[in-house]
Amino acid sequence: MKSLQTTLLVISALTLISYSACSSTDTGANEDEQTQTSDGSDASDVSDSDSADGSGSGSDIEPSDPSASGDVGDGNLQPPDDILDDSSSTSEPTNTNAGSEGNGGDGAALRPVIVEVDYVNGAEPYVGISPIAGGDLWSLLEENMKGILSEERDYTIPKNLDEMDNIAISVTGPFNSAEILTIAEQSRQVAQTSSDVISYYIVYLDGYFERHNGEEARGVIGVSIGDTGVIAMFKPVIESMSLLSDVRKFSEQAVLVHEIGHAAGLVNNGFPLVSAHQDEENGRHCDNNDCVMYWANEGTVELANFASTQIANGNRIMFDQNCIDDAVAGATP
Repeated sequence: MKSLQTTLLVISALTLISYSACSSTDTGANEDEQTQTSDGSDASDVSDSDSADGSGSGSDIEPSDPSASGDVGDGNLQPPDDILDDSSSTSEPTNTNAGSEGNGGDGAALRPVIVEVDYVNGAEPYVGISPIAGGDLWSLLEENMKGILSEERDYTIPKNLDEMDNIAISVTGPFNSAEILTIAEQSRQVAQTSSDVISYYIVYLDGYFERHNGEEARGVIGVSIGDTGVIAMFKPVIESMSLLSDVRKFSEQAVLVHEIGHAAGLVNNGFPLVSAHQDEENGRHCDNNDCVMYWANEGTVELANFASTQIANGNRIMFDQNCIDDAVAGATP
């Protein structure tokens, strides 16, 4: 069975590579966009490489450009619509850097973690059992959150569509960060500023991200906005990542894990560094290519290879030990 799984993974990765190369123009990314992330302007800036010019950045994965890896989302967007680079963000997450060290070292009770997931019609999240993910898809996110936020917390994470909310919104894409925050304000049920819980809000949209300059970013898979705990996922981009549904499903979860990592405080984004593993040239990212927080793992081909390796090796925790150590050291109740 394991041999068959590995074979399927290799086929999946090769198919994704082939599809990505063939669809570089179909996804709407022009040559300038590809140059923007491949010329040293912080590929980790999947949404906008503002980090290159000091105005901040975000992160977005561009399936049309294998060399453009940035944050699977918009790493850190500064509300309302400026994209903060992971490397230039100075705001420390207010209630998300919870760490994985038991009770945070001060004997206080650990706050529970609540993840809300909303979606609009046509942008339903992938759910259910997937062989390539080794089980339930959303258990991947939960297991990885436990890896950095502590297994001892209580977690409320929806795993089926009937546990998620189908919402109606008044705006149509492309969506800028201000509009995403407005959606969150109108639909979020658990306040991010609550001192009783650690909360994250994820919304799936049937459209594309709009950069701060008004450009429609058809290569951005998801964005994590500043220290708000708000993450947006752009379903049309996810659907364009591969012809194979299992590859899309696992990759969607890997993107969520990466963005939750940023929102929680990785890398040097709230959690202090225990060791020198930040790839400063690429923002708030890990220098270990075997870690989900590595900047290049946001590129479509790289992400597919990363996912295939993780599954083949039986690894469901996508963070490396350095990132986990940072979370432990920065633990708060």
